[in-house]
Amino acid sequence: MAAWNGYPAVVKMLLEKDAEPNIHAPNTNFTPLYFAAKGGFVDMVESLVKSNATINVETSWGVTPLQASVIWKHLPVVKALLAAKANPNIADKDGLITIHKASHYGYKDILQELLKGGAMKDRQDKLGRTALHHAVLTEKVVSVNIL
Repeated sequence: MAAWNGYPAVVKMLLEKDAEPNIHAPNTNFTPLYFAAKGGFVDMVESLVKSNATINVETSWGVTPLQASVIWKHLPVVKALLAAKANPNIADKDGLITIHKASHYGYKDILQELLKGGAMKDRQDKLGRTALHHAVLTEKVVSVNIL
């Protein structure tokens, strides 16, 4: 609940008291790291990673904390998770990886970070589309130029 509601100091205190960093919600598999990444709380993300939170944990839809940080455009969190060795090439249930999402939305800085972090720009989703396809389909010229 502290992660979900954006209370980094409370999360840090709970972790210092040996709270389980990998607790997850039934059915959705949402974890504190997922909520921290989605909310853009880089300090919370770093505290959870330091406490051995599973970095590449997936929700019931196959969304990782890194994917959540990309979708919600939280560049500092993207950088922190990539530095902690988050895998940018895990696909959600639609076969989308982080680079598909960043190129779809035209997130220039995040797209560049993902490429530096090992995102596979030619990886295809379930429909056979690459990141470049997503950029063209959504008319994101900035993404097309980077790719």
